[in-house]
Amino acid sequence: MENTQLQSRSENRLGYTAIGVNFLHYMALTASRPYLAGFATQLGANTMEVGIVTSMYSVIQAVCAIWIGGLIAKRGSKNAALIGTACYVAGVTGLIFVKSWILVALCTLLFGFAHGA
Repeated sequence: MENTQLQSRSENRLGYTAIGVNFLHYMALTASRPYLAGFATQLGANTMEVGIVTSMYSVIQAVCAIWIGGLIAKRGSKNAALIGTACYVAGVTGLIFVKSWILVALCTLLFGFAHGA
């Protein structure tokens, strides 16, 4: 009986940790989105191009959510979470090195895909 309680507490801690990490991830992603438009403008994007950068996130998220939902139904959520995390890390790392607004748009695509996952 005691071993079951310890296992339950451990699972609860892991669950709360996952919720906390997900919350921080979402907050960082949401807080960074308004700055991407300004960043694209600094790199020479005009008004239409800034609109493209801003909308890429939502469009790819909507498209990928449908596809990834099917993937999760077939194979479980672990692979989708790993792919989403990898895309998010690649997008953040890519923003460090970008020199054009097109690369900002590609990083935004990665953010949208990660959020769809």
